[in-house]
Amino acid sequence: MSDISAGPIEVGSIVDTIYDTLLGGGTLQRCVDAIRASIEAVAVVLTIDGRGPSGDRLTVCSSDHDEGGAAAPGHALVDVDALLSNRPSGAKPLADTLADYHQVTADAGASDDARYHLAMFRNRDGSPFDERDSMMCAMLLGHVRRAFELAGRIGTTDIECQVYSSALDKLSVGAIILDDKGAVLQTTALAAAILNARDGLTTHRGHLAATSSCDDKDLQLALKAALASPSAFGEIMTAPRAVSVARDSGARDLGLIVQPLGTPAKSDSKLRRSAAVVFIRDADRNAELESGMLRQLFDLTPAEAAVARSLTTGLSLDEAAGTLNISRNTARAHLRSIFSKSGISRQTELMRLMLNSAAVLGETPARTLA
Repeated sequence: MSDISAGPIEVGSIVDTIYDTLLGGGTLQRCVDAIRASIEAVAVVLTIDGRGPSGDRLTVCSSDHDEGGAAAPGHALVDVDALLSNRPSGAKPLADTLADYHQVTADAGASDDARYHLAMFRNRDGSPFDERDSMMCAMLLGHVRRAFELAGRIGTTDIECQVYSSALDKLSVGAIILDDKGAVLQTTALAAAILNARDGLTTHRGHLAATSSCDDKDLQLALKAALASPSAFGEIMTAPRAVSVARDSGARDLGLIVQPLGTPAKSDSKLRRSAAVVFIRDADRNAELESGMLRQLFDLTPAEAAVARSLTTGLSLDEAAGTLNISRNTARAHLRSIFSKSGISRQTELMRLMLNSAAVLGETPARTLA
């Protein structure tokens, strides 16, 4: 029996390394290196062909070389390029090249999906591969494939979270995600800033709370309803609820929308699952427009964009002129030009048009969920 026929503990360790590495942001190279070391092979080669007949090929190789390309003591130098491309190694025919090694291979994936191939090589003077080795090769390839594709899906989900979180922040909407026990799981950057200010909202032992005892009673009732178990038919028994929370600073109240997310009734109680979301709107916090975005969207000059941006913050034309250090007549001339380019005739229309435009989304770089 060959050395690759490892015991359950060693095999489990290899599989753990594959998942821990790829799901932890590590590389396929480290996984292939771990596989080669565990089976004492002179080379292990993983190839991944992209979807479709014209998909790109990703190749990861671990071979028994030192940094200078020399073979390790007692081993022949493996010409990986020749083995992968099915071409002769220099003047040596491919069949002769392959004859220098014991090998075992495995394939996974359909023709319309990514195709995976794992090949393991040993020198002829080493232990030959047997049927158990072939099964081991296929098993390891299956785990590499699952871990690699799962890591890709997780990475995509993380990017989506960043995009959604950033969009909410730019729209001046905070979001707090709670588990089925009401504990805070995640917050957007804006929501975290509001909680840290402890002005109306805070956290107590990991749970959301209002700083006013009266408002907290209403908030906790809304949270309890949102976190209530679904009915036997899986229907959500509560609709979103609105809660107004007073602020100790005297600023306008925070407006909250408490919305259930519908955690499955049979979910594992040991896992913390998203069960409700609390959206926060601060009436004193306005979405700020980026001048460059206004210029591109509405074909404005830099001066016109500056006037439009000032007016959307609530300033009057005179106040905008003073802030920009221009005369009232100049500001009025810019406003007329903005009206002409935008097809509107009133300042209130201008504010609505600008604040409802995509310019709101160009203010800040993406933020991740905290």
